[in-house]
Amino acid sequence: MAELYIVSKKLIAMMPGTFDRIEAHDPEDPESSDLLWIAGAEQSVLCDGEYIAVSPLTEDSDSWYVSHDSADKVGGHPTLWNMSGDEPEILRGIKQHLEANIE
Repeated sequence: MAELYIVSKKLIAMMPGTFDRIEAHDPEDPESSDLLWIAGAEQSVLCDGEYIAVSPLTEDSDSWYVSHDSADKVGGHPTLWNMSGDEPEILRGIKQHLEANIE
């Protein structure tokens, strides 16, 4: 398995129990994201759940992009929320978002 991005590792450590499945990015694909599947997100015949996607915006990983997406089986994976920023901004923002929107 590929190594997770540092922001993903910190987010998992900061919010234990929030994610029930982790998929590391493809190191051969510069546009690939880590996928952190949200525990308890509703799954149905139309949706596989929800996840947080984490990826660097720059090669030196000083700027990041995160999104909260729904893994719909029809019509793609719509983005429910997103933000970009440096590591502290991302960690603070995603924590606030999840605490406000995930039961």
